[in-house]
Amino acid sequence: MASCHCLRRLQADESLQRVRQIFEEVGDELEASGKPYLLGGDAFSGTDMVFSALASLVLLPPNAPCRRGLDPEAMSVEALDVIEELRETKAGRHAMMCYDLHRGSSFNIDSASPPGKLHA
Repeated sequence: MASCHCLRRLQADESLQRVRQIFEEVGDELEASGKPYLLGGDAFSGTDMVFSALASLVLLPPNAPCRRGLDPEAMSVEALDVIEELRETKAGRHAMMCYDLHRGSSFNIDSASPPGKLHA
């Protein structure tokens, strides 16, 4: 029977593989569209905002709320390597760019959504 530590490590490894897969899929989407934003967009949208917010948990952009109180110097070398690996992917660069350009700016959902999509 495996120890709890081994099970947690297996779950962490599986989760990291899923994160890598998602980053690859998002990167492929960006590459295929040739556009700077997700879903083939020329402007920042809710899709970019959601992906960037969720990706921030593994990318730890300097201005991300999830980084507050976190000391990167206290992190393991392995964790820092994973952060760098993911930041260097196309999806990681996209999320970091979204944080650099759009974090702290107001987001007008009405101007970003096609007419009629959110309002009857």
